[in-house]
Order: sequence, then structure tokens, then C-alpha cells
Amino acid sequence: MSEQKYFYIVLSNAAEGCDDEFNDWYTNQHVVDVLKVDGVIAAQRFRLAPEQRRDPPFPYRYLTIYEVMAGAARHVMDTLRRDSGSLVMPVSDTFQRDHIALVFDPITPRRVASDVRGAA
Repeated sequence: MSEQKYFYIVLSNAAEGCDDEFNDWYTNQHVVDVLKVDGVIAAQRFRLAPEQRRDPPFPYRYLTIYEVMAGAARHVMDTLRRDSGSLVMPVSDTFQRDHIALVFDPITPRRVASDVRGAA
């Protein structure tokens, strides 16, 4: 059985008018730098979709989900804390510092809609 995973969730924004440069840096440099940290398994980035349950404004336009081995989470967070903004892991000026970054531990297994829709 595979080791338990945590999900490191980052909600962020680009500096005003810098979305293209921000997304290039985030996707092609920052995510790559984070994936080099032992214990980080995978990463995927998202942009806020136009269809939302509530009306704007929304505080964040971008989401990144990193998968982290649960047993390595402390090491990953310590490494990110130490290296973020250094020569090893430079941070772009296009990245707004007002962001949210939290680690989540799944409390239920992943469920699939087809499993519940067919169980009438």
C-alpha cells in the first residue's frame, strides 16, 4: 500500500497586470523548484473559472495543489520555509506576497460520483 499523502494547497495572485509573467515563472520555475524537494510527489496548477457558486469578488485567482508524502511533510515545510526567496528557490516580483499556503490531511477516501449515482 502506498504511503499516506498530504495536500499542500496554495492560493495566490499575480501582481496587477503581470499574469503572463507570473504564470510562466510559477509553472516553469517555482513548481519545478518545489518538485525537487524530497517528499513532494506531484503538483498541479489551476486558474479560477468563470462559473462560480457565489458572485465576485474572489480573493484569489490561482490555486496550486502539491501532493506531499505525509511522513516527509515536516521536512518539506522546513525546506520551503528555508529556501523560498533564496538563490535555490527564487520568488518572482510578480507573486503577490499576500497568499494562503496550508497543508491538509485527507480524512476520507476519494469518492467517485458514478459510485453514488448508481446506488439508488
